[in-house]
Amino acid sequence: MITADPAARSARFAEVLEALGTLAAPEDRELVLALAPVVFAELPDRLALHLSPAALARRIHSHFRFVAREIP
Repeated sequence: MITADPAARSARFAEVLEALGTLAAPEDRELVLALAPVVFAELPDRLALHLSPAALARRIHSHFRFVAREIP
């Protein structure tokens, strides 16, 4: 994703990973954290930089649940 502020995106991603670490169930944590960079990289700046880390973590966790639980 092309970004106007790579440093801000990087800092936000670190915050999102921290939030995901507490949100994900222990048995899913490794997979959620592996999916996070893929999902976050595709988010436009208007979402990645303006939503709270907790909201972004919930969104990524929701994507994980869909991929891991609904698709199979």
